[in-house]
Amino acid sequence: MATPTVTTLSDDVLSVDLGTRDFEGYRNDALELADSVAPDWTDRSEADVGVTLVESEAFMLDNVSFYQDRCANECLWPSITQRRSIIEQGKHIGYELDPNVSAQVELTFVTNAAGTVPAGARVEVDTSDGSDPATFELESDFVAAGPGVTAGIIALHGTTTSETLGSSDNSAGQQFELSATPLATNPSGTSSLEVYVAEGGPPLLWTQVDNFLESEATDLHYRVEIDEDDIVTILFGDGVNGKIPASGTNNITAIYRVGGGRAGNRVGPDRLTRLIGNYTFVDSVTNPEQPSGGQDKETIEEAKVQGPAELKAMERAVSHEDYVTQAKTVSGVSQANAYQGDGAYEEVVVISAAGDNPVPTGDWDAYTETGTGLLGAVGDHLNSVKTTPVVLLPTPCQVFEIFVEFEAVLFGNVRRSYAQRYIEDAMDEAFDVEALELGQQIPKSKLADVVEDVVGVDYVNVLRFQRKPYARLLTPSSVADITYDITVGETTLRDRWKVRFISATQFQVDGTENGLQAAVGTIGSAFTTDDGGLTFTVNAGTFSPNAGDQWEILTGPYVGNMDPDGDELGKLANGSFTMTMVGGLG
Repeated sequence: MATPTVTTLSDDVLSVDLGTRDFEGYRNDALELADSVAPDWTDRSEADVGVTLVESEAFMLDNVSFYQDRCANECLWPSITQRRSIIEQGKHIGYELDPNVSAQVELTFVTNAAGTVPAGARVEVDTSDGSDPATFELESDFVAAGPGVTAGIIALHGTTTSETLGSSDNSAGQQFELSATPLATNPSGTSSLEVYVAEGGPPLLWTQVDNFLESEATDLHYRVEIDEDDIVTILFGDGVNGKIPASGTNNITAIYRVGGGRAGNRVGPDRLTRLIGNYTFVDSVTNPEQPSGGQDKETIEEAKVQGPAELKAMERAVSHEDYVTQAKTVSGVSQANAYQGDGAYEEVVVISAAGDNPVPTGDWDAYTETGTGLLGAVGDHLNSVKTTPVVLLPTPCQVFEIFVEFEAVLFGNVRRSYAQRYIEDAMDEAFDVEALELGQQIPKSKLADVVEDVVGVDYVNVLRFQRKPYARLLTPSSVADITYDITVGETTLRDRWKVRFISATQFQVDGTENGLQAAVGTIGSAFTTDDGGLTFTVNAGTFSPNAGDQWEILTGPYVGNMDPDGDELGKLANGSFTMTMVGGLG
């Protein structure tokens, strides 16, 4: 392509670089042009009036170029840097960034009499020991039939607020803002916002819609917009698409939950113990497990990935990839994996929840197509977008722990206490349950790479990098509630062990690599494999196993790579690891 040119008044031709985008380029181009059109002007000092004018113009053009570049970047999905831009761009493809999602937890109540704790009742962390405050609210009424222990009562993170938004003036397209932020989404993906309008009678609940395209003039519809500062605006119709609220004084009100986010996941087990209110029939309340599913609002980088994926999926699920994409659209889902089940028409969709506790709450009945908690929300959504009559099996992930032990050899001028803190931070980030993917191989080299990238570390000696095995049931029709105590050591090999019960009390063990074991095991007695690498005891439960029941135990070598199944997710054992510092300063 020929160089762009500009013709001067004297008919001389001067080449000009039209690609100039910065101050120096504009300044130099202007002064070169001046050499041609004003040869008598030779003073180039900063104090010269002409140079000052040229530099002022170059400064303005530099700013214009900057804004042109920024505008161009904000017009293209991959190069967007501003939250406001991706919100606006998302409107063109029907994509909305997810707001905060409330964590959820199952509470256990101990009661001494019959009574009801209503939905919305608050359970808080006891902060008397210095714990960070957190508030959860009951999702639905808890009805106690009498004295006893009741588990599985769902509570959601956040605080519900009620406010009067204002008065309708009967004009088209009215808008009202919520005063509190951030708005929290329910773990099911539905909004916690309820908008009521009084039109000469009791307030009526209106329905939130994505847009007014299919709204009739009499439909009680509104839509919501959330800007880059988390300000929530409620928009009403124009009388053609969506009804206009009738005139009234302070006749528009809203109830919604504020908060949510990952903070709710950080509440530890047995920390929610303060029930707010006078409920004398309740002796105690607590959360046996850590909350999960809380998510912060969707980031720009997350939207850059999920937006195109949803556009490709187009609100339908055909392939395994489609089911993964659709499962991830459900609020509270961190990761997903999909594959064909044992049956020809079964679609297994494994999900993990956001937070330190990746096991999702709830359940799903594939045949009634109903469920509860996060699993139920995923099942409901996938059922609405599937295009073939498959049997959907939303499944919780299986978590296995990782034993980690290593020596970190430091350079001589590095203080050990500093290095230890940086290594711990690096390990927590690299082996966080949300950083590892379902079914992702975890090589032992990952440990060395993570630690050796810390400033001051010379090299690493990996002493142990091993999966902690667990037993899982392979025959779902079994009602046995037995448990396993499993021990592995330095002689453990990689294998997949099948534990098959030949009676209610005895079993045989068969290894994929090591074959059928010589001894027959008995419930309550320690069983050791022929190679001595695996020892476990089966503990009797309330319900005994039946002949034919099968369980599975996966083992890995003391130092070796981990190759999890597609439904497995690794995490550090007990959230910690064993580390020895060698060298460095004391």
